[in-house]
Amino acid sequence: MACSGHARWLVSSANSGMSGGKSLYRRGVGICLVDRYNRALVGKRLDDPTDSWQMPQGGLWDGEKPSDAALRELFEETCITSVSFLHELEEWKSYPFPPQRARRKGAEHVIGQTHKWFLFRFTGPEEEVDVQRAKDQEFSQHTWMPLHHLPPQVVEYKKDVYEAVCSEFSQKLAELENHNGEDGR
Repeated sequence: MACSGHARWLVSSANSGMSGGKSLYRRGVGICLVDRYNRALVGKRLDDPTDSWQMPQGGLWDGEKPSDAALRELFEETCITSVSFLHELEEWKSYPFPPQRARRKGAEHVIGQTHKWFLFRFTGPEEEVDVQRAKDQEFSQHTWMPLHHLPPQVVEYKKDVYEAVCSEFSQKLAELENHNGEDGR
């Protein structure tokens, strides 16, 4: 059975940080799925010739809660269902598209994306991860990567977001480990 689904994108007005005030950003979710060693699941996009990696991400359906979208997108892109929720970042993280990316089909009406990020723990067997089985396959391959190694491995226009997300989730994972260590005494 293929993992499948497409989102109808919600577009929101968000402050772009550029002069001129408000701009249109496509709303979506980002998923940081970590294994028991706190390495993040990342994939190489089929449509990206830069040899970059990224964490699963995707758009919101009309009326869909971001937490539901995160689980749906994770399944659609990786076939993974065995996860436990760890954390949600409070702030949405935005990035503008580079000019050549903005001209791609379906992105003509937005200047970038803004994501709500979620941290999950993978609780299943490695065989559950199957980026090849997705109906509309996005990744050519996957690997598990330490969070601090990830920002230099992503496309340039996403680096700032990845630096912030990886830093915040690394801090949260350290807090959770410290808390769990104290509970075990």
